[in-house]
Amino acid sequence: MAKKTRMGVYVRTASDRGFDYTLVSCRRGMLGGIYFLEDDDFHFRYSIQRPDGWWYTKTFETELEAIKYMVQNSFLMNWHYDELYIRMGDYTNCESGAITWRDNIESINLAA
Repeated sequence: MAKKTRMGVYVRTASDRGFDYTLVSCRRGMLGGIYFLEDDDFHFRYSIQRPDGWWYTKTFETELEAIKYMVQNSFLMNWHYDELYIRMGDYTNCESGAITWRDNIESINLAA
């Protein structure tokens, strides 16, 4: 029987010039930052800044959607994993759509 490969995605709150955002990383490095920003239509949505400073053009309703997209599109995660799980660090974001206890992150496999 083959051994399952597992990897954790680490989520914590960081600050940039007094503005809190969610930093997402794994043991291979930083995947990017998730910011809660106002879009062109005056709606607040989650936007992803890549580690190289560029932004993805797609925005998201919830932070979990943004994390899933980030994992699927990161070259650091371009490996075969049976299980990709989320680990919470010092996380304090409280805006609408942020990760909450209702999301039951322990049961989410980002590799599925």
